[in-house]
Amino acid sequence: MPAKRPASMTFLGITNVVFGALALIGSGFALYLLFGGATNMVPQGGLDLQAVLTERFEWYDGYAKTSAFASIPVALTLLASGIGLLQVKSWGRTLSNIYGVVAILTALVTLYINTQVVMPVMTELAQMNDSTAANGAEAGISGATGGSCLALGYPLILLIFVNRHGVKEAIREHAAQQPGVSP
Repeated sequence: MPAKRPASMTFLGITNVVFGALALIGSGFALYLLFGGATNMVPQGGLDLQAVLTERFEWYDGYAKTSAFASIPVALTLLASGIGLLQVKSWGRTLSNIYGVVAILTALVTLYINTQVVMPVMTELAQMNDSTAANGAEAGISGATGGSCLALGYPLILLIFVNRHGVKEAIREHAAQQPGVSP
């Protein structure tokens, strides 16, 4: 009788695949914007936040580009881990754990940079301009805060659930039913 895969493992496998695919798309879009695509998106006379941050903090452009490039292997890890969980493979659990730790560390660094560098500059620029810019800055700050919560929350949930007894047991049983096949 085949081992029963826990519902949490199925849910997380599907979620990892979806989030991994979306992260790959987002990484590609971020790289496009960072390497010149954003210049076409700033209205004439509008403020280019990326340009202002790079002007004020010489390290910021390198940080943004490195983060965008580094997000590609992280997204691929998440995508592969989802496939592994759906196939009830131990490497799916291992990759989920790796992703969880890396994503939490990355989210903490990003949260720090957003709150200590980006948000103060956005607030300052909004105060120097009209109320539309101020509203946009408030929306950006709210979005960054919500995004940080999700960026910390999902990997934490993933780490908790892939390390539960039922998931470990399902992987062990699945491997035992397929002799000679790597778990």
